[in-house]
Amino acid sequence: RKNELILGRNEECDIAVRDDLLSRRHCRITKNDHGEYVIEDLSSTNSTWLNSKELKAPATLRYGDRLLVGNTIFRFFLEEEVEKR
Repeated sequence: RKNELILGRNEECDIAVRDDLLSRRHCRITKNDHGEYVIEDLSSTNSTWLNSKELKAPATLRYGDRLLVGNTIFRFFLEEEVEKR
């Protein structure tokens, strides 16, 4: 199983979004050795925003986090956590 996802405008990205404000390779989400998911901006033109703050360094994602990339908003939920609720 793959431990990272690339999000961007390029059709070859794991999560490809048609949004002109997205960079071709905008950000990366990686699962680390502790099972945490970490997001980092890939030097995108319009930045990655986590909970209304510009992402300047890699950050651990938490349940329900709001991610803004270009004009597209994502919410972060893990399936295992959703099933527990």
